[in-house]
Amino acid sequence: MKALLIAEKPSLARDIESVYRKMKYPDEITFIALRGHILELKTPEEYSEAWGKPWKLDVLPMIPEKFEYNVKIKDVYKEVKDQITSGKYDYIINACDAGREGELIFYSVYKHIGKKIPVKRFWASDTTPTTIEKALNNLIDDKDSSLTALKASSQFRAYFDWLLGMNLSRAITLKTGTLIPCGRVMTPTLGIVVQRELEIRNFKPVNFWEVEADFDKYKGLWFDKDTNETKFLDKAKAEEFVSKLAKEGKVEAIEQKKETEYAPTLHSLLELQKEANKAYGYTADKTLAIAQVLYEKKKLLTYPRTESRYLPKNLAEMIPKHLKCLEDIPEVSKFVAKILGDKKRIAETASNKKYVDDKKVTDHHAIIPTNMQPKLAELSKEELNIYMLVVKRFLSIFLDPYVTNKTTIITDVDGEKFKTTGKTLVDLGYRAIYNVKDDK
Repeated sequence: MKALLIAEKPSLARDIESVYRKMKYPDEITFIALRGHILELKTPEEYSEAWGKPWKLDVLPMIPEKFEYNVKIKDVYKEVKDQITSGKYDYIINACDAGREGELIFYSVYKHIGKKIPVKRFWASDTTPTTIEKALNNLIDDKDSSLTALKASSQFRAYFDWLLGMNLSRAITLKTGTLIPCGRVMTPTLGIVVQRELEIRNFKPVNFWEVEADFDKYKGLWFDKDTNETKFLDKAKAEEFVSKLAKEGKVEAIEQKKETEYAPTLHSLLELQKEANKAYGYTADKTLAIAQVLYEKKKLLTYPRTESRYLPKNLAEMIPKHLKCLEDIPEVSKFVAKILGDKKRIAETASNKKYVDDKKVTDHHAIIPTNMQPKLAELSKEELNIYMLVVKRFLSIFLDPYVTNKTTIITDVDGEKFKTTGKTLVDLGYRAIYNVKDDK
């Protein structure tokens, strides 16, 4: 049998073909690639003259009877169309990115061409040779329920974006007399920014005073025993309150509590972007671009455009292979050795729903290091920074929790209460991998 494999980008097509040439695949495959989105939804005026300029309120909402696409990159489209309509192939392999956007990119082209050939899905979470070979040997029929739902959601989201953007942009522009673009993501995000800006502008600072008592070996903060309030809004009242207090206090209660903090969940793209911004000041776009290189070219990270922070159970079984590839990284080698030497620890983590949960995995699982041995010297400083963030987060889930003993002392001074809190370190746990000290 003969198959036509369509990848989302030429680089991925080359990677898959390279693995295919070295393995024993039963069918003959021809490889071609798209260039991302090569089609785009038609503009309103292409559906109806009445929806063209000048814009009019009375034609809103504009709802096409059937959504249609235009070809944006004609040479690539022609190459794909010629191959699909050639009659040479028994089935097509959809090797666009394994996710909702990849489904939209492939099926917008496939449906536009209109030639019905059976489709199988190549689904891989990274581009390492092992994963590619496994994906080729386990192609998924596109009629599988999980794929049909994903396909439908990708198409409906594109339609919804069009309906929302085209209609609301025109409605608000016509009402205000100013060109104001609206979008599913852009508009609510802008709304959040505006709301926060108004809160900042309208914020009116108010002075307040607190009373702290020095009990020689420790200090305590006054609090209202009925409301738990600690602030005085009138300085004179605070001073009057202090003047009436006795000079000595009596310890009324001491409470000690053990606090345990487990490693955070794994990285989604958003979590990685937030951590990279906090650690290095990288913008969200910059972090995504670096992660994409580490996924696509360096093959060191799994698929980065994920909303999930969890691993599926079937991948959790492969964890030792992913860990093994990290043991020569000097910064974390001692932690990797500790984890690899404790099979029980690995098994417990692999069954811990805080990190491994099939129900919380969306299109893709959390971002983790692949099972490729990293050549750190070949990475740029920025690539190394992002890679190590992912490596440390991944390793941290196998390490002990951060444990402290928190002590609370309540001191009574003539019926008034003062609270003192403090904590002592019991176990630095997973925080040790970040070279942090106890933050007393």
